[in-house]
Amino acid sequence: MRVRVVRHPRRGATAVEVALVLSVTLLLLFGLLEYGRLFLMKQTMENAAREGARWAVVHTDITLSNPGDPEQEISDKVKSFLVGLDAKVANFDVTVKGVVLRPGPGETQGAVLPVWTDAKENHGIQVEVRGDFEPVIPAFLRMGATVPLRATAVMYSEAN
Repeated sequence: MRVRVVRHPRRGATAVEVALVLSVTLLLLFGLLEYGRLFLMKQTMENAAREGARWAVVHTDITLSNPGDPEQEISDKVKSFLVGLDAKVANFDVTVKGVVLRPGPGETQGAVLPVWTDAKENHGIQVEVRGDFEPVIPAFLRMGATVPLRATAVMYSEAN
């Protein structure tokens, strides 16, 4: 007795199914990696801003290696905490300013001081780190060509 094998014309069905499943899986994988890079950059910028502010509040009486440009000293400290990630961000910028946190006589809360090194005990020093994150494949993940990131840290001055 002979067994007759019936073949169905499904040769291309497997290839189509693999292509569909693989494309969705790769989209999820690349999306996870890209958003992971975005959150890594955001968290690193927040840590660098906090460390820059911490360094600035301790050094308001600053004896700098570069006495003509105290903001550059803070910027260098922030960049050292970014461990090279600042090169992976477009339009990278660090700003430092003194702000009034607890107003004294003749002061307004939130007012910006002319020079951050003049911050007293009721003042704070604010370090802001900004940059534009550039995703590897933005159109594929429906992200913009750049994602603006900003991290700000404010600490009370120790008024050295």
